[in-house]
Amino acid sequence: MSDWLVAIIGFAFFASIHSLLANHTLKRALLHRFPLLRVWYRLIYNIIALSTLAAWALLLPVSHRAVYRIPFPFYIITIVAQAAALIAAWKTVRLFGSGRFLGTEQLKRYVRYSEIPQYFDENTRGVFIRRGLYKYVRHPLYTLSLAILILWPVMTFWFISVIILCALYFWIGSILEERKLVERFGDAYREYQKQVPRIIPSLTRSRTSGNVLLKDRTSGNMSR
Repeated sequence: MSDWLVAIIGFAFFASIHSLLANHTLKRALLHRFPLLRVWYRLIYNIIALSTLAAWALLLPVSHRAVYRIPFPFYIITIVAQAAALIAAWKTVRLFGSGRFLGTEQLKRYVRYSEIPQYFDENTRGVFIRRGLYKYVRHPLYTLSLAILILWPVMTFWFISVIILCALYFWIGSILEERKLVERFGDAYREYQKQVPRIIPSLTRSRTSGNVLLKDRTSGNMSR
């Protein structure tokens, strides 16, 4: 029981930190107090997220009680599928700028042009991406992350708990994220929600057509 408690508390800590740093109110207060933090914020956000997630994973008790093990050579299929999911995730990130997503683009532009990024003009900039995997699910990075976890060739009870916790966090996170997207894109995003499933692809619902709904009004940057 204590092991489960450690796992749940640890994941709750990661989820809280990750969501808190993405909160607009906190972000606005921090960046108003420390303007140059705008240059580093996205990069620091990613580093903290990965660090807390890695710390949680390392603290998890190791369970050798496997629910199943995919034997050789069949587990090669799962490895290939996981690699394909990773490639698809990277291509998805590139749709709206991998450097901006990672936080390196903001730093590079500051060093080269002394440009300080703006984080609070989402209602007047950015485009609504509907191409790539966004035609099939509204949150493809969540879908691909879950696929990579589910395709793990050795499945233990602990790993199943990890998948359940991640799925729960992705679902709650997608709800909070979509509230911001509705505020930014209005009826266009509401229509998109009707056309495309949230995380799990559907064979019955018709996929959306077209690449973008809203065009950038300022700098031509993509934002989601």
